[in-house]
Amino acid sequence: MSANLTRLISTERANGLKRHNRTDGSRVHVILTTIPPLGLAANDPRETHRRNLNQALLANSTDYDADHVVDYDAAVRDTTNPNQLAPQYLTNGTPNDTYHNQLAQYLADAVNDFPPRAEL
Repeated sequence: MSANLTRLISTERANGLKRHNRTDGSRVHVILTTIPPLGLAANDPRETHRRNLNQALLANSTDYDADHVVDYDAAVRDTTNPNQLAPQYLTNGTPNDTYHNQLAQYLADAVNDFPPRAEL
C-alpha cells in the first residue's frame, strides 16, 4: 500500500500527481488524510490495516512525497472505541451531516495551519 501511494504521488513518475502544475505554473500540493473509523471490530484485519496505515501516514507523510497529512481519524473517532465513529457523527449507524461537516471543517482548519499556508 505504501509503495502504491508513493508511486501515485511521486515526482519521479511521469504520471505522478506532483508532476502536475496549477494554472499559475506552480506544482500541486498533495494532502493525504488518515482513514476515519469504519465501524469494524477491533480484531478485524481491515481495522488493523487501517490503523497501521494511519500511523504510517502520520509518522512518515514525506516518505510518500506528500506535502501534508490531515488526521481525519482523530477528528471523528470515538475516544473510548477508536475503531468506531463518535456517536454524534452517526444516525441509525450511518455517518450524518455532522460527520461530513466535521471533516470539512477539520480540513479547512488544517489548511490554514499548514506552513506556509496552503492554497488549494
